[in-house]
Amino acid sequence: MKRTVLFIDADPTALETFRKWADESVLNIVTLHPDALEMKLVPAKTDVVIINVTTPEGLESLQLLKGNAATRNLHIIALVNGDSLYAGDSSLDTGADGALSLPLDEKSVGKIMTFLHSN
Repeated sequence: MKRTVLFIDADPTALETFRKWADESVLNIVTLHPDALEMKLVPAKTDVVIINVTTPEGLESLQLLKGNAATRNLHIIALVNGDSLYAGDSSLDTGADGALSLPLDEKSVGKIMTFLHSN
């Protein structure tokens, strides 16, 4: 069964890196721009949300997801700048389950894949 990953990011770089190392044969990757986030666009069977919170729009999208009854229990991994502890702290304060530093690499994508296989 394919796992659904919702990838929310204005910059395609992290998504391209994720696709490079992720096993897409077991994934259904849905992408949304943070400015276009509407709760009705979030797939009902989302297994994990990966969201870039390095921009105000990304952090607002995270807060929207956690503030909505239909999406507040989704597993969320926040993408933060490697040198930005504040962004990581803010994302965890607003309900992200974990944070990974940008830029993504093979090891961080492996952590996401392991998370998906264990849940």
